[in-house]
Amino acid sequence: MLKERRYGKIPIAKNTLLGLVLQRFELEVDSMSEFWINLFSTLVAALIIFCIGRVFGYFTLEKPDLSMVVKQKGSYSDTIIFTKQDDGSHVADFQLAIENKGKLTLKADDGFWHTFIKTDEAVTPLTAPGEHDHQRGLISYSIYPGYIVDIDGTQYHLVIKKGDKPAKGLPYFFATDYGFFPNSTKFDLGTGQVSMSTIGLIKFEVKEY
Repeated sequence: MLKERRYGKIPIAKNTLLGLVLQRFELEVDSMSEFWINLFSTLVAALIIFCIGRVFGYFTLEKPDLSMVVKQKGSYSDTIIFTKQDDGSHVADFQLAIENKGKLTLKADDGFWHTFIKTDEAVTPLTAPGEHDHQRGLISYSIYPGYIVDIDGTQYHLVIKKGDKPAKGLPYFFATDYGFFPNSTKFDLGTGQVSMSTIGLIKFEVKEY
């Protein structure tokens, strides 16, 4: 006896050509539905795992993480120490260096360093045009993860005159192929100038002895 199946109001025998075609169509539709359901479930699960991973610091692109440090008396530090002089002033002599705390090497010539040091000295090749207190230069050496590299060997000499209130520190930032460091660095879209409150700072420490 022929088995029948109804499509709409029309009875169709399953072992006829049309019945076999429709039966195959049903199977393919069921298979496709199952495929899309499985795909959607996989994507949702992957998205959840990715979001959780980002929260805990996983699935992030490796890149350098640069900060400015100073070299005083042969040691590196994130603080500039001023020592008191006989005339009541305080002085600090130091060199600038770059530390890479990231997981990726910053290659030579891949960015610029910027500092903002107020000095009474004449304009130098490192001084930005029209900005006497802004110094900048090309990062000319590769900086490997976990390493500190001196910028150029320039010796800086800062003086806090007797009675003067010292600044909080030495502002800096880096502009590289991997973005700005620190990551908080922002610019005023109207003037094109960096927002000083968003960049890095090497703190001043004034010794009274």
